[in-house]
Amino acid sequence: NDYVISYGKDRVDRYLAQAKQREVVGKSDIDVLRENHKFIREGDDDLSNWEVRMAVKYYSKLFKEYCIADMSRYTEGKFGLRWRTQDEVFKGKGQFICGN
Repeated sequence: NDYVISYGKDRVDRYLAQAKQREVVGKSDIDVLRENHKFIREGDDDLSNWEVRMAVKYYSKLFKEYCIADMSRYTEGKFGLRWRTQDEVFKGKGQFICGN
């Protein structure tokens, strides 16, 4: 690419090596959502924290009439539940047809 041609492969390799060594400062939005996620939320959330407010806002956008269950590991005593996506709601997945 033009960047490699202009600056040379050695300089690009050094830059990429330094970038890998840099420490990531802060958390991404997905990290915050994973930390503050609750499958079922009740009204007792402390909304003074921006991280909780973001998780509550995300939760309010989910379609929560029906959930999709993953029973592929039921013999191990494990199962997974998730709310449906907008596309799945329009297709009727989990309500009119199987969630597979």
